[in-house]
Amino acid sequence: GDYWILEIGEDYSYVLVGHPQRTYGWILVRDQKQSKVFYQHASQVFADRGYDTCQILLSNTDQQNFEERPRLCDFVK
Repeated sequence: GDYWILEIGEDYSYVLVGHPQRTYGWILVRDQKQSKVFYQHASQVFADRGYDTCQILLSNTDQQNFEERPRLCDFVK
């Protein structure tokens, strides 16, 4: 697939990845327990690069229902 690496954590604990058309993106983390400050930072990185953060859905490995996943823009409020 076609994707851009937007940011990598200094310790490689996370990577922010986006599609070149800015239609979707991913937040990949080694540790699922991240602070709200981390997600606020990630949201700002996506927004600064022209992504709609309301189109980025958060998930965890235990949650299967796609419709119940919070949107990044709502989560960081």
